[in-house]
Amino acid sequence: MSMSQFMYTIMLQNIDTIYFHAFQSFFRENLADQLHNTGVSPKGCVVRLEEQRSRYIQTTCAFPGQPRMTFYAHRLVYQLQNQLLSLPIHLEVSHLCHNTKCVRIDHLNLETKEVNDDRRHCKNQGVCTRDHLPHCIF
Repeated sequence: MSMSQFMYTIMLQNIDTIYFHAFQSFFRENLADQLHNTGVSPKGCVVRLEEQRSRYIQTTCAFPGQPRMTFYAHRLVYQLQNQLLSLPIHLEVSHLCHNTKCVRIDHLNLETKEVNDDRRHCKNQGVCTRDHLPHCIF
């Protein structure tokens, strides 16, 4: 069982499934509105076309019944795709493609900070030089 499958199982044990699907639907619609101006890079990354000052795409939305907050879009996309209400503190959503503005789900991976740091080394070398899986996308 992968880490995301394990986390999904734990999350479903702790929440009402009907509420989760309402939450997921709400966020998908809200995030789609926020990311409507996206394009695809030559490497296949899905990126927002307008410039943002932040290194990562940020989006503003709210959990049902909660105030609006700003989130990193790649983290929200990963959570929605994998049906997670939150991410474990000790894990990061890394970009296999090394493009911090990318929100394409198959370019995102949940992993430890150490593996994510290894990916930064690969980016600097221009080739996947480590034995982590999945491999970096170049």
